[in-house]
Amino acid sequence: MNIEHLMTEEGMREFTAKCRDKHQLAHTQYAQIGEVLKQRLLNQAPLTGDRWYHRRVRAWQVKRQYTKLARLSRKAVGAAEAANTVFRTNVLEVEGRREQKALDKAQRKQSRRDASGGFVEKSLAKSADAFNGVSAQVTDGNEQPVTYLDPEPAPMQMASGSGIQPTGTVYDHFPKGGRR
Repeated sequence: MNIEHLMTEEGMREFTAKCRDKHQLAHTQYAQIGEVLKQRLLNQAPLTGDRWYHRRVRAWQVKRQYTKLARLSRKAVGAAEAANTVFRTNVLEVEGRREQKALDKAQRKQSRRDASGGFVEKSLAKSADAFNGVSAQVTDGNEQPVTYLDPEPAPMQMASGSGIQPTGTVYDHFPKGGRR
């Protein structure tokens, strides 16, 4: 067996096909042999000291072992197919999937750029201009002088005795004691 040929898709396919066919043949043979032995043991003359059910039990026990072998061979057929699939997807197709993923990602990024219509670039340009001292606002030349608000628009209330009534407490808004 050439290992280099085995590392290709067709080489692994041939190898797993051989394994699959071998196990499929074994499955068929085990099932047939089990059935033949069961019928032979059921039709056999009873042995000395046998009860009426001993032949059936003996036949069932022998057939059961061949049934297990047939079942394991059938599982091996599926395992051979699974081994081929795992080899193909995890070894041979990885690079192609990664390249396709990178292409899809680049296309998504490009479509997002195209869909934005250059809004991001324009916004960044405006921000750069503003940081560099270029005003982005349109002015008409008649600028109004800046007026500032008075920091104390209303006179502060004085302490008691100044004639201004002090502010109430929270208890003024609720019944006596503040509890129900």
